[in-house]
Amino acid sequence: MSDATITREDLQMLAETAERFAKTEIAPHLEAWEKAGIGGVTIEQVQAALKEGRRIKLLGEAWRDGDAAGVLFFGRYFALAHDAYETFLDSHGLNIGHLIRTTSYLIPVVHAESDYRRPLFVGERAVIRLRVVELRSRTFTLDYEFLNAEGHLACRLRTVHCAVNTRTRRAVALPPDVVTALKSELEPGQLV
Repeated sequence: MSDATITREDLQMLAETAERFAKTEIAPHLEAWEKAGIGGVTIEQVQAALKEGRRIKLLGEAWRDGDAAGVLFFGRYFALAHDAYETFLDSHGLNIGHLIRTTSYLIPVVHAESDYRRPLFVGERAVIRLRVVELRSRTFTLDYEFLNAEGHLACRLRTVHCAVNTRTRRAVALPPDVVTALKSELEPGQLV
């Protein structure tokens, strides 16, 4: 362990570094936060989202969900997408916890990808639109669109899921109740 003494010059340099960081990394986002009305969504946006079957979601409630400037951490998009997927299953009577504990199959994600268009911020409200875009005998593909408070696309995320037997871990046909739920949300012409 060092007995180094912090000098006045060291403190001055630290203060200057912190000020530079605030100006270059945080200040540019303050205006965007204000324009986006962080934490607020209009009643018209909520009504339109509900009418289209979309969900309003509060993005991250802790600073650990973002970077130093409050921008939502890229990995959180996947967690939020999975929350939307679980909500989708629940809305069709398929509780994921119950399925895991009581069935002979699992439906893991076998592929995931994302494209980021605009930043979303910790505490901002956004709309997550989930769409079933492909349904096959053993797999299905879900697309998620994250729309900011102004309705602009912030992120597009895709997950591919495959049904597997819990014991053998080999691919199996999707169970009929899952197929029924997915077909109800499937975009026209996407059944393979």
